[in-house]
Amino acid sequence: MPGVPKLGLTYTRQQINEMLGGGVQSFLPMKNARVMCGCFQLETNPNAPDEVLVAAGPQRENSARTAVLQLTPFPVFLREGANDWKFIGKYRATRYLHREHRFLEGDPRLADEKLAGILSMEKYEEVV
Repeated sequence: MPGVPKLGLTYTRQQINEMLGGGVQSFLPMKNARVMCGCFQLETNPNAPDEVLVAAGPQRENSARTAVLQLTPFPVFLREGANDWKFIGKYRATRYLHREHRFLEGDPRLADEKLAGILSMEKYEEVV
């Protein structure tokens, strides 16, 4: 099933992996030091895809920083069911702020010590 995801259709994580590469469990699957897509759950990220809460851990935090530094948009999927991920379009990561950043002081979303920071994203509109 290699190819390009179609807007509005749902895919399994295995299908996403076959199309785009990267891992089948990561929220930002990477391949060759590049973020291939974003897979976000609204249960834990109610503001996704515009803002994504990044859990603490070197791999997760590194992938959030990489998403911003690569500057290029990537496909984003939102979880709709147990293994149903809806393709909602391409987004570009614009900013990653670590929980210790002054802009996040007192932010109630980061009250949980398991969270490292917030990744900001914007919809990418292709020019044809």
